[in-house]
Amino acid sequence: MNYLQAFFLYIKNFLDQLFSFVRAAYSDNGQPSSSRILTFILAIVSSKILLKIAVHVIAITDPVALASWLGALPLLISALVLFFTAPYGVNVGSGTVSDLINTLKGKNQP
Repeated sequence: MNYLQAFFLYIKNFLDQLFSFVRAAYSDNGQPSSSRILTFILAIVSSKILLKIAVHVIAITDPVALASWLGALPLLISALVLFFTAPYGVNVGSGTVSDLINTLKGKNQP
């Protein structure tokens, strides 16, 4: 086996392990989790929005406008955190509510 074949074999093994990890990270006990994938996509969007805000704040020269933006920055970050975690929170919350309802109905009792 030459070096090129060994390199391609190494890359193939690395990609197989990477895709296995990603598949496991975005699934719930083997079931795909759309809320985790959507949360990841929304986190990327939120990061881009924060980057745009940072570039805008850096370019501001008016002290009053700068104070307004810096004062509102914690609120903007909080809103973006709620934005990108909402799908996963809804998924977990709905699972909790359905478990509570099943418990109250007595379906979990033997």
